[in-house]
Parts: sequence; C-alpha cells; structure tokens
Amino acid sequence: MLEAVAKAGIVLAVGFNRRFSPSMTRLRNAVRGGRLGSIVTISAEQTALHGLTLTEGAWRVQPTESPGGAMTPIGVHLVDGMIDLLGPIDSVFAKVNRHAASHADDTTDVLLTFKNGATGHVFCSTVATPHYRMALYGTGGFAEIVGHQMGTYRFTAALHGEAFGAAEAEVFEIKGFQHVDRRT
Repeated sequence: MLEAVAKAGIVLAVGFNRRFSPSMTRLRNAVRGGRLGSIVTISAEQTALHGLTLTEGAWRVQPTESPGGAMTPIGVHLVDGMIDLLGPIDSVFAKVNRHAASHADDTTDVLLTFKNGATGHVFCSTVATPHYRMALYGTGGFAEIVGHQMGTYRFTAALHGEAFGAAEAEVFEIKGFQHVDRRT
C-alpha cells in the first residue's frame, strides 16, 4: 500500500485521533500502571445517525468499501483503542445487521478475545442516537470514558474484601479538547 501511495504521489493519512484524548491518556495510564488490576473485559460503544442519510451511491454503502457495516466508519476507532490498551487480538466473532438504513448494513456487534486472555465487546451503529463509551473492568477497579467528545473519565476502585463494594468514583471532566492536524 505504501509503495502504491508513493508511486501515485499522494499523501496517506491515517487518523486515529481518539488515542490522543486526555481521557484516553488517563485510561491508558490506569491500565499500564496496574490501577485496574488484572483486566477482565473491555466494552466499547460508538453510535451516530449518519447511516440514515447515506445515498445509494455513497462509498460507505458499497460492500467492497465498507464490508463490516458500522465497523468501517466508526467501529474501527473502538478496536484501535482496545488494541492500544490491551494489545493484540486472538479471536473475533462478528454479527452485522441492517435495522434502519436504506442502503447499507448499519449495526455491528463484535466479541473479541485478546492474546492476554481478556475479552471484549464492540457495539457500533450508524442509526442509533449518538454516543461514545469505552469501559474496562478489572480486579482492581472499573474505568470508563463517556461522551462523543470523550469528555468524562470515571474511575472506581474495587474495595477488596467486599463482594459488592466499590469506592466512590473519581470523575474528571475535560472540556474543549479537539485534535488539531498541524501539518502544513
């Protein structure tokens, strides 16, 4: 691919700007610093409504361009974040459905097993009320990012010795973060 891009004389840009959110940095630090203990599972959802407005000729409705339903336009960002947090994926089971879009599959559910043994779930839809959430459950605590702008980070420590106990959540609100492309 890189050879084809160079030969064509074009610029290739891959944008996974969600990795650079201050909330994602907090979540990554909690995972890598051991604050969550052993990770049991990760769950991520991202939804939008643009699937309702796609026309028949749009590239995102072409099976050859967007074969995984909502994975191509939005789910890929969730999987990228999961790999960044937990490493390589060992196995995948996916189900793609069409609920409301006229010209393309619009909803995708994915079950994952990571090479480290943790499991994961991805839900993405281009016809559901807009939302974003990434949550990790571990033996030492629970952490999540909520909101399309990834503006809320919440961490709740486990209270060991109490089967249903948890500490009061630490909540951080990040306002106005925008990833800016600084290339000229």
